[in-house]
Amino acid sequence: MLEPVTCPESRRRGRQPALAALLLALLSACTTVPPPETALPDADTNRQRQQAFDQSQRRWHGASVQELLAKQGPPSSRSRDAHGQQRLSYTRTLPLKAPTGPQSASFSCTVHYLLDAKGLHIVSHRIEGC
Repeated sequence: MLEPVTCPESRRRGRQPALAALLLALLSACTTVPPPETALPDADTNRQRQQAFDQSQRRWHGASVQELLAKQGPPSSRSRDAHGQQRLSYTRTLPLKAPTGPQSASFSCTVHYLLDAKGLHIVSHRIEGC
């Protein structure tokens, strides 16, 4: 009885579709959407985060300036508003990772604490960019 003759070339051709499918699957994994933690938050999520941060800063209302300085360290700046009210400002800037490419960006947050007439206690605060 004669056995069929197969050449190595025909065996390779049989593997080519499987190899092509595997390569396609691997390449498609490289073009997936970035994970959610690198995506920017939507407007509602961002607004809720800002409100929560603003609420957390209200704990300083009525606290002494000495308490704030002991916890937060020296302010980025000290100033007075148009009415002469003292203000301590804390600014933090952090670099952000861009989801793609070499672009660089930063996140900046400033909290202004307004002091009482004697400059001893915090009466209110205002946030910018947080």
